[in-house]
Amino acid sequence: MKRFMGLNELRIGPNAGRVMESFYHSLGHSGHMYSFPVTLPDGSPRTYAEMGFTSPTHKDRFLHAVDIPVDDPRIKPQPIFAPQSGKIISLKQEGVLWGNGPEFNPYLNHLTVQVSDAEFYEFCHIGENSCPFGLGDWVSEGQPLAMTGLNGYITANEEGEPDSHVHILVAKFVQAPQGFDSVKIRWEE
Repeated sequence: MKRFMGLNELRIGPNAGRVMESFYHSLGHSGHMYSFPVTLPDGSPRTYAEMGFTSPTHKDRFLHAVDIPVDDPRIKPQPIFAPQSGKIISLKQEGVLWGNGPEFNPYLNHLTVQVSDAEFYEFCHIGENSCPFGLGDWVSEGQPLAMTGLNGYITANEEGEPDSHVHILVAKFVQAPQGFDSVKIRWEE
């Protein structure tokens, strides 16, 4: 008689981490837990979604990306902390232009960290030249990665001021033309 393993049995053994990661990916969630990457005032909404705002860019493979509201980085830049340990696999931090439209995408700064063979996270809108690391560098959870920035496609409010935020995407690698699918982030409490 074939017996299915329970969740507790999946957590033991040499491949337990990969098995659990695959299990959570199959449910559409991150295979790893993530600490919150910026410090917010007590009681502040943690995401624009909690404020009832939906980004026009969060669809298809970016569906589960999260925008975290931050102070205007031109006035008060804030550190962005590594929410999980991993290796930097992509970094662009020269962009300084921003605007309310996709034509500003080429100016977007980003930092991508590979957590495992199957998962990575990416921050967008990091400050110009604010990341002290390079490609291939290892970063540890809780370590300052970069500062908040204002670059790329950022929506603006009625007064024309930017909806300042840090964009975080957690994704699993897939065998498809796009190469990845976003997953829902499992936050540490």
